[in-house]
Amino acid sequence: CSSDLLSQLVSTYSPSRDVRVVNLTMFETQTSDKQETYGYDEWVPKDWAIDSRTELQWDLHSSGSFTDRTVSGVDLRYQRLGGDSDYTNEPFFLYDLSKPLSEILYPGYNNNDPNANFGGFPVPGHPGYAGFGLGGDPTNQDSFVYQAGVFTQHDLVFTPKFSAVLGARADYIKGDSRSSNMVGAPLGTFYNSHGHNVDPSLFGSLVYKIATNTSVYVTADSVDAI
Repeated sequence: CSSDLLSQLVSTYSPSRDVRVVNLTMFETQTSDKQETYGYDEWVPKDWAIDSRTELQWDLHSSGSFTDRTVSGVDLRYQRLGGDSDYTNEPFFLYDLSKPLSEILYPGYNNNDPNANFGGFPVPGHPGYAGFGLGGDPTNQDSFVYQAGVFTQHDLVFTPKFSAVLGARADYIKGDSRSSNMVGAPLGTFYNSHGHNVDPSLFGSLVYKIATNTSVYVTADSVDAI
């Protein structure tokens, strides 16, 4: 079985007609608990993420036709994942359903022995579940990702025909990923990696309106991403 919960909160504060502070917060959590008769099991007790974005929206007007609609703010995200799955052996088998349930045995799994598994490394404290038994498979994972970003965007209108969009953003990203803790293969046995990086990006676009429904534009952007 599996479960999924998603919630979102949007908050807005407007001290004046041209200034707004907006926060968008999202939280999602998922779990999975599966044992399939063809030799697959999955145990994912934690898979959740929270994202919070706060931005200042400011409309600046001049005495002429110039306007600057600005959106600036911060964006924070944290994601956590931990779980295992085992598909080391996936035999397709014939079952005699006329027999009592106690006599119907999965290939590689004995109903009378809850510590038996399909061939992988058992998950501590959860009999019948295992991680993939042939090394560093990413489905056996204990990881997190943290991201913090700042951004700004300006929608500039110089004349009724000429406008521009300018933007910039920088993100700090830190991540850690290890193979999960399994019986016979402790945390990080097969892989253990971590790192951090700063990703800047710039964007600019000039727009000229030829007619009411026709515009031409020139765009340039630079992105450094992982």
